[in-house]
Amino acid sequence: MNLLIASDLHGDLAAAEQTFDRFTAEGADRLLWLGDLLYHGPRNDLPAGYAPKRVIALLNANRDKLFCVRGNCEAEVDQMVLDFPVLADYALLPVGQKVIFATHGHHHNISTPPALRAGDVLLHGHTHLYAAESFALPAGGEALYLNPGSVALPKGGNPATYMMLDTERGNYRILTMDGEEVRRGTISGERGFAPRPTRGIFDKKSPLTPQKLDNPLFLKVFAEGFGEELFSKSFSPSPFRPSFAKTSPKSDK
Repeated sequence: MNLLIASDLHGDLAAAEQTFDRFTAEGADRLLWLGDLLYHGPRNDLPAGYAPKRVIALLNANRDKLFCVRGNCEAEVDQMVLDFPVLADYALLPVGQKVIFATHGHHHNISTPPALRAGDVLLHGHTHLYAAESFALPAGGEALYLNPGSVALPKGGNPATYMMLDTERGNYRILTMDGEEVRRGTISGERGFAPRPTRGIFDKKSPLTPQKLDNPLFLKVFAEGFGEELFSKSFSPSPFRPSFAKTSPKSDK
């Protein structure tokens, strides 16, 4: 399934319309909202396109495409006007052998994570800052923290952003509302989070990136951003020296 993941709309009609435009452009199957749909919140200024009644109508008209978790700005009155559930505290999304714990982020975050296994994913909004980074689990090991940012009120000098997630392959991308990619990576079903390889000798636009290991005589090549090993090659530590076998001249007899 191809998911568009968005968060922190805060009643902005222009941002809602642009999100659905990106939904169509990306060919997404479903849209996961990570909370804070209608109310701007007491700590935020009113968004330029603040029109919660029109946002309600737009969301309800697309209710068959949506599922949502509850943000700290959602209340029972929001559920009264919306035709799809918005009061669930979290959702669990299986990707291979790993689990994505999707929530808003005001209760469960990297400081107070839920019970996760190493290699699982904590997905939340709330901070209005996009992110893709590993973090240490209290019980040991690391998990991956993903945040799509905010489609309406980004912070920290960031642009408004959303996320795309392929739940079958585990690939994710974070993009601006113009479709420009700012971050990408993968969630591996067996090996946990595979970080984006560093660039090497290939051109910037090449889909392949070499990754040199500690042994300088060993090279692995991965698909750019997806952690998928394409081939491995080990090299002889000795320089190539051709050798020629001594043969007797052919006899004419």
